Amino acid sequence: SRKSELTFHPDSKTPLFEVKLVLTNDKIVLEPSVEDIQVTFTQLIDKMVISLRSLHSIDKDTMSLLILEPRILFNIGAGDPLYSDVDEIIRKIKQNISERIIRSMIAPNTLAKMYNKYSWLLKDDIQDYLDKFMDRETPPTASIYKDELDRLDNAMKEISELSFKYENFSLVRVSTADIKQSLYDRARQLRDYLAQVIADEARSNNIA
Repeated sequence: SRKSELTFHPDSKTPLFEVKLVLTNDKIVLEPSVEDIQVTFTQLIDKMVISLRSLHSIDKDTMSLLILEPRILFNIGAGDPLYSDVDEIIRKIKQNISERIIRSMIAPNTLAKMYNKYSWLLKDDIQDYLDKFMDRETPPTASIYKDELDRLDNAMKEISELSFKYENFSLVRVSTADIKQSLYDRARQLRDYLAQVIADEARSNNIA
């Protein structure tokens, strides 16, 4: 079973849209972010407000003998005191939507943190990783090599059992396939390159 199955309760709701896990600034995060999702939803309300505010009364057209200025029917979202109660309702609706989005994204963010535990695998390229591992006052001992190989082997196992390629939550479907494959492949590459270094050193020692 996947670790995600033990962490999150099954959700029968159909997600509204999909996000994915990506590496940004050495950190695995959701894309789009919670903030981006909040903006998307609240912008829909703003567009409706602007649309309603664009409606004008018909007296200018029906009373063609009079010179009348266009009169806005619903001057909402413009600081008009006559519509302050409506503006307050709109503000509360936007606040409620933002708060519900934050609550709905707790589990997806938790999933991102589970993957972020392995972000160290992607911070350096393979050569930089090897240089940092080998750059110490005394050469790595057999025990140190073994511990590092075990760490990489364990990372591969844990990553493969972390979650499914897609995880469904009440608001979003989180795609983990790309980041999961990237982490697994990098752990395997680091392990294989490190094993090659060990083999090369053993060969050199035997020759010596």
